[in-house]
Amino acid sequence: MTTSLDTFQPTTAIAPKLHADAWDLIQKNLPNNPPIANRFLQLVALAETSYGRGWKGAGVGSHNMGAITGKGPAGSFTTGDSRYDASKGGVTKYTTDFRKYNSDAEGIKDLASNLLKPNVRAALTTKRLLMAVTAQYGNGYFTGVDKVPAINVQKYFHFLAQWIPAVDAATGAPSGFIDFNTPPSIEDVQRAWDTLSGKPGSVIHGGGLRNTAPMPLNVDQTRAVAAASSQTPAGQPRHFLLIEGDAGKLQALATQVKQAGAGGIVATSAFVPGKGWAGWDKHS
Repeated sequence: MTTSLDTFQPTTAIAPKLHADAWDLIQKNLPNNPPIANRFLQLVALAETSYGRGWKGAGVGSHNMGAITGKGPAGSFTTGDSRYDASKGGVTKYTTDFRKYNSDAEGIKDLASNLLKPNVRAALTTKRLLMAVTAQYGNGYFTGVDKVPAINVQKYFHFLAQWIPAVDAATGAPSGFIDFNTPPSIEDVQRAWDTLSGKPGSVIHGGGLRNTAPMPLNVDQTRAVAAASSQTPAGQPRHFLLIEGDAGKLQALATQVKQAGAGGIVATSAFVPGKGWAGWDKHS
């Protein structure tokens, strides 16, 4: 994924029709996602690559929406990027391979798979862009070029938030984010990080940083995240949900979610700080 945040451009650089067309593409190909998840997906595709149209040279026509690295269904192309290198105490430029796709639809679906990890979906239920970006950072989607992690989160927040008014106007649909016009402080980022890392006192959680730690969720949020998650191979647990509480109640909740057609959940009764979850498949 991209690591550089140096591609800021004027919000007038994209024609409103492109915003509307991208929204239609996303809604058509990912109809089961909550609107706020699809809007987050759109913002990342826009900010990272101008909906796949911002590439130059070998990247032109790659349909790579989220600057996703590696080899794609249609191969790959090589181009430069940059990141903060702690060992050198500064920004390092490097080259890497980025995925190529056969269509915009294929590109946006793969971006959704890489971006909308369970902890990001859980963060989106808070309707706070900062929470979603912090979870995205925790997953390693971006690293940034500053040695202070919280500053990289701050910059990426702005990287996305700057586009929300234009995208909302072009699509005729509000983003749903309640904090996009409030730039986060370093302390705000830390609080978001603390929540994603898991704090005592919450009964139901969604995957936190790197999907290994809890994030507080209520029962309705749990069901919503479960329903929106992608399918997994037959016979395997479908969802990430990590839940601590009474074993009987957990099994009852798992059964309820399955009966609602959400495909089941994964639960546990123990989260050990510094060690992670125990018995994660106990109630799958």
